[in-house]
Amino acid sequence: RCVQETGINAEYMGIIINQDFANKMEFLKPQSHHDETKHKEEFTKAVKELPLEVRFKAVALENIYAEKRKLDEELEKKIRELQVEYEKKSQPIYKKSSQLITGQRLPEESELQELATYFSAEEIEKKSEYLKQEPIPNFWLKVLQNSPVIKEEVHEKDEEILKNLTDIEIRREENSEDYTIVFHFSENEHFTNKELTKKVICNKKDGEPEKFEGTEIDWKEGKNITKKKVTKKQKNKKTGQQRVTQKEVDAESFFNFFKNSSPVGEEPEDSEADMADERFHIDCDIAQFLSEEVIPYALDFYLGIIEDEDMYGGEEDYEDDEDEDEDCLLYTSDAADDLLC
Repeated sequence: RCVQETGINAEYMGIIINQDFANKMEFLKPQSHHDETKHKEEFTKAVKELPLEVRFKAVALENIYAEKRKLDEELEKKIRELQVEYEKKSQPIYKKSSQLITGQRLPEESELQELATYFSAEEIEKKSEYLKQEPIPNFWLKVLQNSPVIKEEVHEKDEEILKNLTDIEIRREENSEDYTIVFHFSENEHFTNKELTKKVICNKKDGEPEKFEGTEIDWKEGKNITKKKVTKKQKNKKTGQQRVTQKEVDAESFFNFFKNSSPVGEEPEDSEADMADERFHIDCDIAQFLSEEVIPYALDFYLGIIEDEDMYGGEEDYEDDEDEDEDCLLYTSDAADDLLC
């Protein structure tokens, strides 16, 4: 939707931008150096296998199409500039909506149009009785719970804290595509921060996120839901004696979003690097969805009337693998580790 509206604003350029075009632009985005090198190698190999009478023309065509790719890159840059321009124009709209959601003001008469569509005549007469300068309860919690890209990250233990979420805003930087997502919280029993932020630092070439800078959350004693304690039984291989140990490990939580993250590289070398790389891509999805869909169209998500989840890359159907691993217990000792299944 956001891309489609940008297309309408770009009509003076003679361009009609729709979702199909947006998908095409996604495909045409500049590749990483690794991808470019791989493509060049595959292209060179394929061209060399052509008959000589075709090979020369293939090389000529490649250079012709290179001109088109340059135009595509210029077009994408202009689209991003338009998005930033109109996002700035939208800021007063976000401010007015935030004031209503948080109960800082009552609706103006000009905002109460088409009341007969939503109310009976009797209800309209009692408008002054029902309109109170109060926050809409759990507005942003419901928004996040109804957001296809985000709801999988919101766990039951997160919900109690997110009831204290009063606003989400985007702070754009001047002369830059970098921006900061700001979550505003009322006083709560979990942490002292009034704001939790996630800064999105974008690549200057293609505008894509290249790293994220989060917030250090000042958790109150015993309230850090991003950590959990796990108990392990250890058995000494030689003596057979057992002991129980506890250690603190990371726990699944929406509030992991506020940690720093960056891409690991071409191929993660271990499970820890793989998890860090996955965290970065989750952050990319959440940041983009918040800025392009959730904040501009929060009411739709609050009401639960969003578009089909398929357009947001919803879960696909997977069949269970018939081969199941048996449950295993891990016993460790100072001398050696045993894996018993």
